[in-house]
Amino acid sequence: MLNSSGGIVAQNDDWRTQKEQPIRQTGLAPSNDREAAVLLSTADLQGNRQLTVQVRGVNGGAGIGTVEIYALGASSHSSSELLNISTRGRVGTGDEVLIGGVIAQGSAAQR
Repeated sequence: MLNSSGGIVAQNDDWRTQKEQPIRQTGLAPSNDREAAVLLSTADLQGNRQLTVQVRGVNGGAGIGTVEIYALGASSHSSSELLNISTRGRVGTGDEVLIGGVIAQGSAAQR
């Protein structure tokens, strides 16, 4: 994860190498030890409200990447809201297509 100045806020290649126990305690730990996972608190963000996530393969390899973002413990009074998400990547045809998607949940109307 990068802040708006391009500085590294967090990075991970193997989720069990950093903050394994706190990640397990979320109930959202990856099922595969080789997956990446980052757990950040508002203190870790140091006031950075705009973050960029870059997904890369091992040694620059290509593949399929998924980014999931959870606001753990957030309430309706929390300032921790996801306000914008965008995707960019190389787009081709056949097996080289880029598919972006969003899932909106909740009982209230969503935009």
